[in-house]
Amino acid sequence: MTIRKKENESFGTCQADIRLELSDYAKSHGYEIHHFKNVACKCGGRLFDLYIDDDECVATRICTVCKNEHVMLDGEEYLEDTEFYQAVCTCGSQPFELTVGVKLYSHEHGLSDDVHWLFIGCRCPNCNLVGCYADWKNEFTGYEKLLSNA
Repeated sequence: MTIRKKENESFGTCQADIRLELSDYAKSHGYEIHHFKNVACKCGGRLFDLYIDDDECVATRICTVCKNEHVMLDGEEYLEDTEFYQAVCTCGSQPFELTVGVKLYSHEHGLSDDVHWLFIGCRCPNCNLVGCYADWKNEFTGYEKLLSNA
C-alpha cells in the first residue's frame, strides 16, 4: 500500500490504496471516513464499469465477469429520475476496482450507526490512478446494511 503522487493525481498498486486516497480526500473536505467496503460481485469479480448520477446521488456498477448490473447502496430508492454518466479514467480506460467509504454521525456517546456522507473510490488497473469519483450526503440509517449493498 503506497500512494505515489504525480502533479495533482494519485497512483496506487492495489485496492487497499483506494482507502488511503479516500481518507485523504475526505480529510481535505473536513471529514473522516469511519468504515470502508471493498466492492466485489457475487460471482467474485472485482472489476466494474461504474455509472454515476451526482444529482440523484445514485451509482450503479456492471461486473466485467458476469455482466450483472447492480444499483449500489441505497440507489434503488432514487432511480426514477436518474441520468447516468459512465466514469472513465483520465487515461481513457474503464473498468475500475471500487471501494466505498462512509462517515458516520457522532453523538455524545461516540459514533452513531447512521451515515452522514459516503464516498465512492476507484482504482484504474490500466494506469493505477486512484481517486474519489463520487461523494454525497447520505441519511441512511445503519451503515452496515448500506455497505452490504455496495
